[in-house]
Amino acid sequence: MRATCCALLAALMLPAVCGPAWPIVAVAEDEGDLTELEAERLNTIMATLDVLEAKGDVDGMIALYRKALAIAPPELLARERTTERGIKLLGYAQTHEADPAALLAFVSELETYVGDDFRIPTGLWWHRAAALRQLGRSDEADALRQDALDYEPGNADVHRRVGEFLLETALYQEAITEYEVALAAATDDERPAYTWAIAAAHLMLEHYETAADLYEQAVKLARKGRWPFDYDQLFGGASYAMYHLGRYYELRGEHEKTIAANERAITLIIDDSDKAFDELTVQNLTAIGDAYLELDKPKEALEYLDRAQQLLSDSPDIYSSLGDAHRKLGDDAKAHEAYERCETLYRDMIAERPSYPHGYNNLAWFFATHDMNLDEALKLSRTSVEKAPASDAYLDTLA
Repeated sequence: MRATCCALLAALMLPAVCGPAWPIVAVAEDEGDLTELEAERLNTIMATLDVLEAKGDVDGMIALYRKALAIAPPELLARERTTERGIKLLGYAQTHEADPAALLAFVSELETYVGDDFRIPTGLWWHRAAALRQLGRSDEADALRQDALDYEPGNADVHRRVGEFLLETALYQEAITEYEVALAAATDDERPAYTWAIAAAHLMLEHYETAADLYEQAVKLARKGRWPFDYDQLFGGASYAMYHLGRYYELRGEHEKTIAANERAITLIIDDSDKAFDELTVQNLTAIGDAYLELDKPKEALEYLDRAQQLLSDSPDIYSSLGDAHRKLGDDAKAHEAYERCETLYRDMIAERPSYPHGYNNLAWFFATHDMNLDEALKLSRTSVEKAPASDAYLDTLA
């Protein structure tokens, strides 16, 4: 399967806590700081967590992170960085269905470690409640959930920050609940950002229709008042939601609805567009072109694909679809030219970023779907899976 642009995911979320740059801590001169041996051990643990994450070993990551908590560096910055890594691990554990008993114990240890330093304590309450529910302890989970909602109920900023934490750590439905509390107490200036955040959570839950509607609401609210964030984040999320709404219809063979969903995104972006949104627009234009090809309307497809090519001339995906359109129109010379350009751009991508699996996969997909260089396609596909074994898109190409 041809993988779409993952960089757009960054546009879906509110500003998130980033993973720290290792080493996490150095030995300092002040009395009470970590010894050289402790610092070395902590840095090794954090580096090893990245290795385990690449392997998808969630239980191993939790067990190893506990050892980091046991070191308990007294220096505040180190504690913050260790906590940030724990937050990242919480999100990873949620998306990889960690054992709820292990997750419950992990949350308890994290609560003990951060103490009063944690920005909003109820963020961890939601994770505790999620684990309790998975263990069948629904009454305890419901009580904890209500405690979280009752925590400073009129304080929109508190619930916004909890919602942001829950977005970061993949409790998307819980994030929606917190943001709805914040939205009820929000000022007019705050409403666009909170609506946008709820849209982002729905998008991560693959509620594409709801997400698309909410993103449009956020745009309308932002145009009426003061927008506190960059427009490209808002439009990025909207475009991504509508593109995936189109993908939802595409997989069901409803290509007219695919076209409508992506047209909706283009109209929304172009209203406030500048060069920053070209990549988003091209993704939607290419999706429309591909839908018209599925409807056996190559002239209409070519119109949209030409527009995409004019905006972004170095996207290999465009040339793959352009070649298909020219071939359907009987122009084999132009089809061959487009296919060659597509292959060259993918090979350039691999050469520039040899450790990145995207180029290997997409070139393999291009070869496989055009009955070209199949032996090489298999090797390329295996390479992408070796580099990213948990990717369903790359496994689909290999299959």
